[in-house]
Amino acid sequence: MDFSKIVDWIKLSPRHYFAVLLASGSLLFLPDNALGVLGLVQLRATYRGWIGSLFVLSAALLLSHPLAAWGGRIGAWLSEKEFVRVSRKRLLQLTPVEKKILRGFVAENTRTQTLNFMDGVVSGLESAHIIYRASNAGTMDGSFAYNMQPWAWEQLKNKPELLK
Repeated sequence: MDFSKIVDWIKLSPRHYFAVLLASGSLLFLPDNALGVLGLVQLRATYRGWIGSLFVLSAALLLSHPLAAWGGRIGAWLSEKEFVRVSRKRLLQLTPVEKKILRGFVAENTRTQTLNFMDGVVSGLESAHIIYRASNAGTMDGSFAYNMQPWAWEQLKNKPELLK
């Protein structure tokens, strides 16, 4: 048996699995008189095990699609929660120079400041995902517009004592 053909069959879309599920389920569960009209009673009697296996396999593959999608969403949600938890912890460990830069956002009530990208403190805040470069167009002296991340803005507006 060629393993690549099995892999190709597994890659089919859910609508194909649904069609196989309906066909195999009909063969398994329709009464004999309904299958007799179609001339399929002998087929079911001969291949019941194979039809049942096909039914279970197609049901499992059909069910795996929404489960995988939900798993991906749950994983992304958990990753985001962990990111925010770690990032909030980072706000508790700000240096005085980092606090000074972030105070500029809060004091001016703006989400944007022009900062020099060559400044290590600015780069550190950017790599910590507290601020981000809002524009790729800068000035001659290496300054760019930086915005504060929404989660950081909310946290610092609600707890300004973090910047003291």
